[in-house]
Amino acid sequence: MPTVPLNEIKVEEIAELLRTKYAIFTGGHDREFRSLVIFPDYQTENLAEESFVLLLQYLSTMNSTHSSVHAFVMLIDRRTGDWKSVKTIVSRLNTTFPASIDHIYVIKPQGFVQRFFVEKTVSWIREESRFPITFVDKLEELSPFIDSVHLPTDMGGQLCFNIENWLRDRAVVQSILERCFHGLSAGSVPLQFEQFRDRVTLLCERAQQLLDQFGQPSPPVVGVQLQVYLANPSYSPSLMVTWKKQRHKFLDAIDRCEADGLKLRQTLRDGPYYPGESSPVTANDQTGTSNWTHADENFDLPVDRVFHVINLEHTLVKLTETRSVFNQAWRQFTKRAGIIKLMADIEQRFVELEPLAGMWENLLESASDYFQSSRSIGRQQLTNLSTRQPTSASLLTSVSRSSSFDGSCFGLIADPSESTTEDMYLEDLRAVVNRLTEADQFGAGLLPDLLALSKTTQWVVDYIRMEESNVSLDSETSGIEALSRFTFVLDNDSDPDELDSPSSVGTVSSMSSLKLPTIHLPRNAERWASMFRRLLMLAQTKLPNSADQLNRLLQLYSEMNKARSWIRRGVELITPVITNDSFNSWSLEHCHQKLDQLRAYYALREEGNLRGVTDPKFFHQRFSDIITMDLRNALMELLRQMEDVEVQYQTGIALLRQHISRTSFPRHQSSLSSLPSVSTEVSVRDYPVRSLLLITTAMCALMNL
Repeated sequence: MPTVPLNEIKVEEIAELLRTKYAIFTGGHDREFRSLVIFPDYQTENLAEESFVLLLQYLSTMNSTHSSVHAFVMLIDRRTGDWKSVKTIVSRLNTTFPASIDHIYVIKPQGFVQRFFVEKTVSWIREESRFPITFVDKLEELSPFIDSVHLPTDMGGQLCFNIENWLRDRAVVQSILERCFHGLSAGSVPLQFEQFRDRVTLLCERAQQLLDQFGQPSPPVVGVQLQVYLANPSYSPSLMVTWKKQRHKFLDAIDRCEADGLKLRQTLRDGPYYPGESSPVTANDQTGTSNWTHADENFDLPVDRVFHVINLEHTLVKLTETRSVFNQAWRQFTKRAGIIKLMADIEQRFVELEPLAGMWENLLESASDYFQSSRSIGRQQLTNLSTRQPTSASLLTSVSRSSSFDGSCFGLIADPSESTTEDMYLEDLRAVVNRLTEADQFGAGLLPDLLALSKTTQWVVDYIRMEESNVSLDSETSGIEALSRFTFVLDNDSDPDELDSPSSVGTVSSMSSLKLPTIHLPRNAERWASMFRRLLMLAQTKLPNSADQLNRLLQLYSEMNKARSWIRRGVELITPVITNDSFNSWSLEHCHQKLDQLRAYYALREEGNLRGVTDPKFFHQRFSDIITMDLRNALMELLRQMEDVEVQYQTGIALLRQHISRTSFPRHQSSLSSLPSVSTEVSVRDYPVRSLLLITTAMCALMNL
């Protein structure tokens, strides 16, 4: 015969809340004889949380006609409602329903707007729910689960349900049970204790079944791509979700059983005395002192009731130990699952970053083609500016150091089209430099992740190998959270104080016999650490060094290109001056303009525009480590050309100044052609001292490389 708790909610107190028909209990059940609670499809606003909890507490005390089945199923009908109310009901059922829920059925909202984002909403509700959920579109789809005879006619079923008649019947049943309960409460205490002990025994057996299932290897998981989960299917995410839901359900059952046990103990202590019970231990009224040395309120009970209290305390301790053993086993299981999740994160990063290593190495190989001519690459690519075309070669050798300056030696280098190949080469080099700089910046941003991945990978591999060898890790590598930024929270609902609390003796002995599935390394685990170390070396040293060297090489080639441009333009300016046989046709103003133009262009070299190739100290500091033999020869030839052009400028400027002086202050009528031949012959002795020092210093610097 079902018993009624002392603190039962009266139907009179909740009548108005029941009349809202927010949730009803008709006495029906599903095809597995589980009691059915229905949330009808009425346009009723969501109840306040206190009213919702009170209503569900009242409905949870009722069972269907098959009272041996104590589980419930929920039916949420929202055909004319919205998804927001479904989310509200499911989230509240997760935390407030005091009885066991085996399943939830939801009839989807059928409104036009509610049909949008159905899949995303259904997926979110399933993930947030602690209980299995089935979504249907029509009432007919419920027939495999719930017979229509147990559904009200308002929903399309065959059950006639009237809330007023139901309230009146419940009031009558409540009155009868109250009268019977007071007469049978004393005799029902042993029955309640036996029922409670049976529940604890079933929960202990269920805990042992779950522990055995934890230790059994699982079949391969279908649909996973990471090799970590293929090698360790027992710790796959889908299986962890299943274990998590079963754990919540089991711990909820233990909490409800413990709460019922505490209520039963309070009932035994506070209940009145009935005929047939032994008299309680009392104090001596005459002396006012106790007959017992250690008096306690628990002794102020009948003898047989004290016996029940002691047995009940032992049963509660057994239930607490069962929960502690299960929590410790779950903690060990989730630790292993956390390592598997960490390995999955590492493998995912390995899959993502593995192509990057090849891209960076190919980029470095392309960069090495520009400044490693003395190695296996070949020399032609490094001397493009001097050997790509015959016109380029003529540019470097066209200016001879002869004493006859008739201008014929400049014929081959006056064509601007010769710089096309050099410009194309510089554009290619600049593109490689830009790509290398971008790779260097990206590697600098990725460097903290690579450091964490490298350390964490090494820790995981060492941990699993030591575990397979039954060797404990040393203290330096025991803190994986300190090494990795890829931590994994397995169970946010777990109580850390409960999991970290020291185990009792019984718990330790039970845990010693627990065998969990062994963690295995995937086949590609050996490549993880080497690939991360390779990326780390590329990001730390190779990419920055190559970017710096290639940037300096680009600067050097740009300086050389500027020097060639200076030579070309200088030849164009000086050729008309040197090739003229006479300046008689030039006006004095024109001679002054030409002289100013030559001086201004010659000053470009002295102002530092060509400092990269003319300043020995700057050249040695900046470019000494990237100069090859071919490039050194090209630079020496370029410096000779610049000195030849400088000599031509000095000669042309001297001729113009002499012509201007004779034109401004004429002393003789002789022409310019009667000048001694020595005036147009310039030898090495006529070079300025500064030019000799400059070329001598530059040559010495190049020869010392």
